[in-house]
Amino acid sequence: HLFGCALAASSAFEGLEANATSKLKDLCLWRNSLGSAGVRSLSRLLSTNVSLRKLDLWANQLGAEGIDALSAGLETNTVLEELRIGRNDIGSDGVRSLARCLKVNLTLR
Repeated sequence: HLFGCALAASSAFEGLEANATSKLKDLCLWRNSLGSAGVRSLSRLLSTNVSLRKLDLWANQLGAEGIDALSAGLETNTVLEELRIGRNDIGSDGVRSLARCLKVNLTLR
């Protein structure tokens, strides 16, 4: 759990991206203010990651733009089962992005 660690958006996921086959199964990033820039980096990781099963992005200021970027990575992800995105003010545009993503991602429940 990396709760409130003020992770820098540009470097938060560099180590994980370098090793997309990491054995990390559960990642909790509550209240890190990742915003859309940070989640774009995470989305790239999700598109190739083969181990992460649970991802908690509660209160990260993602907004609709961040959810749109996240959805792009989730469309090709085949292992993530649980995604928590509460307190991110995604609005109706974000909900539509997720709905489109869920049409192709069959592992999220």
